[in-house]
Amino acid sequence: MKHSLTDYPTTFISSLMSDVVNVLDTVNPLDAQVPMNVKEYAEGFTVEIVIPGIKKEDVEIAIEQNKLVVTYKHTEIEQEGVKYLKREFVGKDFKRSFTLPNNINVEGINASYDDGILSVVLPKNAPAEKKTIEIS
Repeated sequence: MKHSLTDYPTTFISSLMSDVVNVLDTVNPLDAQVPMNVKEYAEGFTVEIVIPGIKKEDVEIAIEQNKLVVTYKHTEIEQEGVKYLKREFVGKDFKRSFTLPNNINVEGINASYDDGILSVVLPKNAPAEKKTIEIS
């Protein structure tokens, strides 16, 4: 027997879409044109964003309200006497933000930029040691 989406209650579809939105986090469709990878390791996560041709000095990385925010503002440089006969790529602003898990060591976050790939390392906090608390 075949099932269609109309066979499922609206709450199921709403719940499913809510889960999809949570996974996508706060990605604006225009910003999604900036490809990225997120890798998880035992010691933390690495977010890689492909931004070739952009100087690292022009990229801002910040922590705002438990989110990692990566921003780039493009500034067009006018070239005297240049007339484009065909133009298939142009620089664009972007802003990507990611909700940080609770187990991230914010003080240990670091970033590097190599061959057009921005890598942001998000180390996990060390697991808490077992501690016995005496009742007084």
